[in-house]
Amino acid sequence: MSARTYWKTESLGDGGYSEEARTRITREEAHDRVCFGAPALVSSLCEDGLHRPAIDVDLPCRLVESRTPGHYHLYIDQPMRWWRYRLLLRALVLAGVVERGYYKASVRRRQTHLRLAPRE
Repeated sequence: MSARTYWKTESLGDGGYSEEARTRITREEAHDRVCFGAPALVSSLCEDGLHRPAIDVDLPCRLVESRTPGHYHLYIDQPMRWWRYRLLLRALVLAGVVERGYYKASVRRRQTHLRLAPRE
């Protein structure tokens, strides 16, 4: 897997950062806080030119390993109506994050199901 890119930028003082003042830095610089007080950013853009999602989610979430190694279940604690949830699932299918078969089965049931991993 290609490495993500890292950046430092000028702080705007309100928690935001200046897009124009971005400078690419190494992973080590970002993690060693060599940015001298400037915010360090990790990007969705990777060295191979592709994006791997890095998303700021502003509500409670949990990521739990599934029964299949390297696969996970994402729980998003945000109530929504079925039609809106179906749009979210469809977008994840189009992005290649959720399998089309899982989406189709979920639409038939009008809900999603996750199989719990056995306790160790």
